[in-house]
Amino acid sequence: MNITLHGQPETPEHSAAQHIAEMLQPNVSHIDGEIAVRSGITLFGQKRRDVDILVMGRCPAGIPVELWDATLPKSKTDKYARISAAFFSFVFCIEVKDHCPTDVVFENTSAWVRYRDKWSDATKQNEDQKYSLLKYLDNFLGWRPFVCNLLWFRNLDEHALPEFPNNFLPATFTFDDFFSKAAAQMTGFNDEGLRCFHSTKKGRAEDLLVEEVRLFSIFDQYRATAGNLTRARLEKITRERLLGDQRYSEAIGEKLIQIRGRAGTGKTIKLLHIAFDLCVRRGERVLVLTYNRLLVSDIRRMLTLAGIDSAMDR
Repeated sequence: MNITLHGQPETPEHSAAQHIAEMLQPNVSHIDGEIAVRSGITLFGQKRRDVDILVMGRCPAGIPVELWDATLPKSKTDKYARISAAFFSFVFCIEVKDHCPTDVVFENTSAWVRYRDKWSDATKQNEDQKYSLLKYLDNFLGWRPFVCNLLWFRNLDEHALPEFPNNFLPATFTFDDFFSKAAAQMTGFNDEGLRCFHSTKKGRAEDLLVEEVRLFSIFDQYRATAGNLTRARLEKITRERLLGDQRYSEAIGEKLIQIRGRAGTGKTIKLLHIAFDLCVRRGERVLVLTYNRLLVSDIRRMLTLAGIDSAMDR
């Protein structure tokens, strides 16, 4: 099995993605197929544009797995009964949370995490990521594979999570644990006593295997293009001295600030940097208004190109 790891090194997401790749390797090294583990995916034009980790795999012969099955009686040695299964293709969308245990609570099937003094629905965020990914893939494939979304709490032990089934991963987990959490979201079919899973209907499984390589290159092309746009645009703005040493954010709330200039001179990027400065350094809430729905997508894209932390775009 060929496992490739993509992403920006020295980032928390990439470190987490590397951990998953290393967990998968010894269990699939003897099998023909391909798995790509990608960190820091940007889905331009989507409501939720950031995905921490994307795992896409294909295996013509199937990857053998021993799954948990909460519907069967527990055994004497295992918490849950286990069944033999095989994954032929899969797409996993993983959100990584590094919150401490006191900043995570579970309510029914939802997980909530605390940012400063506010609680955020991490489960909804993860669901939004999944559907944004589905739309993004649909734009290029013309159809949607089945996507499993997982929440990985890297500072929580298994006993701190709700009872299985759920899509929560603890700090440490095994190969079988990983696929069991995904299988709980999928419908498998039985083939001679073996539960089989595909990320798409059987007739399209082969199509996904063929299209995965093209999909991987699309992500790389977007990232390369975004990098070029970032350098070109920011260099232009710097040359024109638009981003001088004025302390605009300190004046917000004290007087009216207007930023005026011709098209393309960087007014929007400057405003976004002021908003970011207000959020991060002063803990302020910022509302960004624009007069056109198309410009909303453009502003989201600018947040990425300007290197502004995506956690701020809520």
